[in-house]
Amino acid sequence: MYAGGLRGPTPDRRRFRQRRRRPPDLEGAIPGTMDKESLGPWEHEILLAILRLGSESYSVPIVVELEERTEHRVPPAAVRVTTRRLEKKGLLSSHLETAPPEEGGRLRRYFRLEPEALELLGEYRRILDRLWEGI
Repeated sequence: MYAGGLRGPTPDRRRFRQRRRRPPDLEGAIPGTMDKESLGPWEHEILLAILRLGSESYSVPIVVELEERTEHRVPPAAVRVTTRRLEKKGLLSSHLETAPPEEGGRLRRYFRLEPEALELLGEYRRILDRLWEGI
């Protein structure tokens, strides 16, 4: 029989499991994490879609642009959640505007890239270009 036997895991194993269950506090441990200077791939894609669409765009064209470019289904709710997060990071700003009556007349939230977002996208592009160089 193994060390745990029928009595369950040894005390050492129990402590190990407890340690593994708690996520480590990584905030600040890795440079550029948990702040507006770090972008996940999804955030990066949304910022690029807004940049491609022009100065201001709302969620429906963002979803369509992402679906066309990535060839994947994009949940509109994921775009809404991520644009709000990017707005909290200070990379996007938004305002509400009423759509024309022929388009339903509903309120739309239009997003605009902030200068910090453009700088961050440029830096990410330079990093990726350097990584791809020579491959």
